[in-house]
Amino acid sequence: MNYNNQIQNERGLLASIMVSDDNSIYDNATTLGISEDCFLESIHRKIFEAMKTLSAKNKPLNEVEVASVLQNEEGIFERINDICASVETSLHWKTFATFL
Repeated sequence: MNYNNQIQNERGLLASIMVSDDNSIYDNATTLGISEDCFLESIHRKIFEAMKTLSAKNKPLNEVEVASVLQNEEGIFERINDICASVETSLHWKTFATFL
């Protein structure tokens, strides 16, 4: 798989997790073996690590909560907003996860 496709799949999975109504997509993805090590982009790894932290505290994994964990990262709110805008629904999360 080429780099651009990998990045799009990373963005798609992260967005799917953040736009879903609950943490089940994150839980299912981690059950499939997805971890921060699966992400090429460092910001994507940081976002997934933030999700891991929030999940351990039973907090929602939406864009506001994830951004609050990463608030010291310059431009994080814009980056997360851009990632979330890349999907309209979380229905295709498994397709994105399969290609990571």
